[in-house]
Amino acid sequence: MYCECKTGELLFYDSKTRKEVKKINAGQGAAMSMDKEKNRLFMSCTPNNSVSVIDLNKMEVIQKLDIGGRPDGLTIAEVR
Repeated sequence: MYCECKTGELLFYDSKTRKEVKKINAGQGAAMSMDKEKNRLFMSCTPNNSVSVIDLNKMEVIQKLDIGGRPDGLTIAEVR
């Protein structure tokens, strides 16, 4: 995976062939954090005042959370 922060493009690559598999517009990002259990990626989109939730199996944005306040980083806390 590679994120072009200025354009908001998130690029997916095949790890064996090193070829681009898919490109999506996820929002202009500042930070990314992965949820390994549910195979999702959270991306803070500072200029867009939102957090994008990306399904890594489908390689698509499944939700955009309107956060406001220009989110600039992410932390995932496990609730038990």
